[in-house]
Amino acid sequence: MNLLSLILIIIITLLGYPIGLLIAKLTEEELKAGKKWFKLIILASIVVILISLVFLRGTSLLFLICAMIFILLITLAPLVKLRKKKQRRKSKRIQKKKEKER
Repeated sequence: MNLLSLILIIIITLLGYPIGLLIAKLTEEELKAGKKWFKLIILASIVVILISLVFLRGTSLLFLICAMIFILLITLAPLVKLRKKKQRRKSKRIQKKKEKER
């Protein structure tokens, strides 16, 4: 495998996170309902990566791990977005509470 194809595989894999953020932005109302499924997909991806490390070698191992990392990043992005949104709401509530106390 040459260096160019390796770089291309890494770039495509890392595009999973921005793609996940885009999907999260387009489907905001489904994020809360799908939260447990996102966690399940992340867990399955990690398990597949660990199993493939034992049974596969060579380029098939690289492609499978990159595919699983891509899926992992796509499903991780909406969870991060939900957590940040929840933290923002919490900090706003705390600020309002402090303002009322003054």
